[in-house]
Amino acid sequence: MGFGYFNDITLTCLCLSGGREFVEVKEFGVPDILKSMAWCGDNICLGIRREYMIINSMTGALTEVFSSGRITPPLVVPLPTGELILGKV
Repeated sequence: MGFGYFNDITLTCLCLSGGREFVEVKEFGVPDILKSMAWCGDNICLGIRREYMIINSMTGALTEVFSSGRITPPLVVPLPTGELILGKV
């Protein structure tokens, strides 16, 4: 099971190890302050400023997805099926 947290422009990925301890797995630099994020398999969807990006947690490769629009900040919602809903207004 993996988790992530962010502060400023650093994303730190954590892994649940054994019982109740978290171990830092990787740390990634991101282009700006994150507004939202959600895991999807080996990828993490990031809502940054007014756009969405996908970062591969294995390689660190960052891919732009699309703009979230002008009105609302990016919103990433994970679904139980493993899919993501991304808002665009």
